[in-house]
Amino acid sequence: MNETKSPWEMPLCDLYEVMGDGSGKIWADKKIAQIKVDKWKWIFFNFFCLLFIVSLFYCNPLNEDWHTWFSRFGALISISSVLVEYYFLNKFKDVINFSEHSKPVYCVIYVQRKFRSTVSYSKRYTMSMAVIGTIVWGYGDLIYIHLKN
Repeated sequence: MNETKSPWEMPLCDLYEVMGDGSGKIWADKKIAQIKVDKWKWIFFNFFCLLFIVSLFYCNPLNEDWHTWFSRFGALISISSVLVEYYFLNKFKDVINFSEHSKPVYCVIYVQRKFRSTVSYSKRYTMSMAVIGTIVWGYGDLIYIHLKN
């Protein structure tokens, strides 16, 4: 008896072949290209935010004590990582939209599975940056004094 696998269990290459040669593959390829562009935007925005925060730390535009500015540095890390992640996940949700009824479910499942690890990584990165930023924000003055000595 031939047992059919669920699209969530099939290897990605087999799932891609199930879509056929029609508009399903074209749709999936366009969505994949769009997500790759958004992924690079996510990387750029994270890099830019961290670079901006580090430059503020070294410029010290408010002429405050270094330990006070180090704490504020943590707050900026937390908020920037959450905002960038919010942007990325909203873009991903918009790209993978189930309301496009004209496309077979296989196409949507294929694109979701292809970028599952990317979304998972971005969530872990954001969570770790938010935790690190919050710790630095709350205890940055103490951490800075301890590291300085």
